[in-house]
Parts: sequence; structure tokens; C-alpha cells
Amino acid sequence: MNQLPRSPAPISPRHGGISRWAACATAILISAVLIAPHMSPRQWRVKPIPGEGNSNTALAEALAWRQGRWTLDKDFYEDAEYHGAHYNVVGLAFTIISVPVTWIAEWFDAAQAFPTPMLAALILIPIPFVTFFSIASTTRSPWWAALLTIGFLAGTPVAPCFLKSMSGDIYGINHILAVSGILLIAADLSGRRRIWPALIGLCLASWSRQMTSLYALPILYISFMDWRRSAGTNNPASGPSPGANTNAIPAPSESTDQHIGRRRCHARRFALAVAGIALIALVPMTLNAVKFGSPFESGYRYIYESHRTDPVATHARLGLFRVQNIPMHFHAMNIEHPDWDIRHGRPHLDLVDVLGGSIWLTSPLTIGVVLLIRRWWHDRERRILMAATLPVIIGLWMYHTTGSEAGFYRYALDFLPIWWLVVAPFTEWAPIARRWSIVAIAYSLIYYGVLYWT
Repeated sequence: MNQLPRSPAPISPRHGGISRWAACATAILISAVLIAPHMSPRQWRVKPIPGEGNSNTALAEALAWRQGRWTLDKDFYEDAEYHGAHYNVVGLAFTIISVPVTWIAEWFDAAQAFPTPMLAALILIPIPFVTFFSIASTTRSPWWAALLTIGFLAGTPVAPCFLKSMSGDIYGINHILAVSGILLIAADLSGRRRIWPALIGLCLASWSRQMTSLYALPILYISFMDWRRSAGTNNPASGPSPGANTNAIPAPSESTDQHIGRRRCHARRFALAVAGIALIALVPMTLNAVKFGSPFESGYRYIYESHRTDPVATHARLGLFRVQNIPMHFHAMNIEHPDWDIRHGRPHLDLVDVLGGSIWLTSPLTIGVVLLIRRWWHDRERRILMAATLPVIIGLWMYHTTGSEAGFYRYALDFLPIWWLVVAPFTEWAPIARRWSIVAIAYSLIYYGVLYWT
């Protein structure tokens, strides 16, 4: 591992164009071969009707908006009952996406409120492209980016959430949208730092998975630090000022006009970050005020205050966020795992009494975050991004439910995209790193493949 560089080298422009698109197509094709056979196309449907399995409250809310109502016209299992009315409190991003889609579907007299082709085009197809190009922006070889893309899509909780989203499950759709958003945030902040892609990512993520709104912090911090460094940089015509950071002096070839332009560019980007984050926060807060009388009341707690008596609801009534929940999450995320055995002549995972799955054992490439800490720590943006995942993880660990299913911890998708993007450039630099990465990805593909068979 000592052969690895401390920071990634610039990506060669030779790897653009045809080779990059060929690698992207290969990654998508292989991922589809690994994932798609486990879900019949007949099940690809979003249902806005309660009681029909995976009934989608966000789609029902979009239909209500088009009729001029905030309330749902039917009682869903996971809606919020407040003063006798029923409201949707999850999946704002999908609700907003569904408004124009349902209008188009109605205009064309489609049989489904949210036609399956639109579900594929707007929700399912973008994520492999976003994953590949986000990873490819940090690696030297597009084919290595393709390998990491396959591992991420088919060898992490992305795969089962992808399958759930095909059948219209709002929580699966929320995760897919949020993962795409988090990848955009990480790719932009660790790359060109144009800020607007990160804001688009924050919009998708925070309006789908509320805990990811904490990624506004690295966007603000990195854009502010860029602006401060450019503002503190000396004018090339006047030489360094007393106490100035000489490491930030522009290159000798940079003219005064170029220096001023760069400084103004960073100032605009910081202003964009502030305004964009304020707007992203304002939309759900306004909806909260309209529905529940306070911008700070999400209404989520009302899901559990009526007829529900299941264990999750019972636990939630003690408090949506409690320190006492940390051991439950710690075990589900880091320790829990099923047992392997052979049944009917093929590998089998014993999922009895298993809730969750260790991210280290199910997707072992994640261990690279620990093994390569000395490498990514020397890069400022990667260090900030990794630090930004800590409050998200702590918030998740205090939540009243792990959201886990047998064999995997799906809440890991709120931070795994950043972890993979941070370590991606360091996995291809030395033979030992490449070998470890290939073995780790192969194992995770086998694990999730057997998980589907189970």
C-alpha cells in the first residue's frame, strides 16, 4: 500500500470520448444483467392507491396538488393524520417530479398515472450514468470507473433499492434519487467546484432523504473557503502583502484582470451556494407551515400517532430520535450478517432473525475508507466530504428504525456514495490496491446475487 500516491493525479484527456462512453455502456449493461432478472417487468408500476402493495403516497399527493388540495383523499398506511386530514410527508422530490408527469400522462390518456417508461427515464436510467461519470471524474481509466460503477450498483444496497423502486416503492425511489444527488455533490466538490451541480444534488437528496440536508454544510464551507482564499490572494501587480499566505499567490502568468475575475467567480459561487441552500430549505419549510402550522414540523411523527401498533410505530412514539437507538443501528450497520450454507445445490444466505447487514462484510470495498485514510486525508475536499458524513451517520444512528431489511443496511446509502467517490482514485494506483478492489467487488456481487436468490 505504500506504493500509492498521497493524492490522485490529474485525469488524462486521452480517456474522454469514445472510450469513456464505451466503458459507461459496458458498466450499465453488466449491472442490468446482474440486477434486472430479479424483477418481472409486469411489476414495474407506481400505484397511487392504498392497499395495493407499494402504494406511493408521493404520487397520490401529486394528484391531489393537481386538484388544488394539500390533503390525500384516501387513508394510506404511512401517511400523517393531522386534525382529521391525511398528508404525505415523504418523497417531496418525487411528488414534484410526478406533477408534470401525471399531467402529460393524462393528456395522452395513459393507463397509468405515472407511466412505466417515464419511471425508467426519470428515476431508474439516470443513476447508472450519474454513478459512472461521477466515479470517472476521479479515476484515470474509464474502464476502472466502469468496474467501480458495477460494484456500486450491483454490490451495495443500491441494488435492492433499485428493485424496490421498479415496483413503485416510495422509499426505494427516495434512495435512488438521493444517491444520484449525493454523487453529484461529491463529484462537484471534489472536482471543479462549480457549486450549481452540488446544489442540484442537494435538492434531489434532501427532498428525498431529509438527513442528507446536512450536506449543505460542506457546500457552504468549501465555497466559502475558495472565496476567502481568492479574496486573500495578492494582486500580482503589487506583490505579497504582509502576513499573506504565499502558497495562495497566483501563478506568475496570471494577470491582474484574471486574478480579479477569478476572485469574482468564487464570490459568485459562494453567493450561489447561500441562495441555493436557502431556497432548497424554504420549499419544504413552506409546505410544513401550510400542512402542519409550523415550518419546523415535518409531520413525520403523525404517521405513528393514530392506528398503527407495529413495533416500528411503538418505538417511534418513544421519540423519533433518541440516543438509546445508537446500539441498534451500530449492530445493524457494522456487525449483523447472515450465515452462508448450501441448499438445493447452490449458495444460500440464512436470513432468519437477520435485520440489517454489515457494510464491511457485504460491500468490503468500503474497508478501503479505513485502509486508505492516509491517502485521502491529504486532499482537503475529500477530507471535508468524509467529515461531512459523520453528522449524517450520527443522525441516522439516533433514528427510531434502522430501515433495514434482511441482509443489508439501506440507510448506508445516505453516505456510501461519498465514501466510494473518496477512495475511488486510490483503488487503481498500485497492483495490491487493484487486486484487493477486484476481489472485494467480486465478493459483493456474489453476496447480493445470492441475496436475491434467497
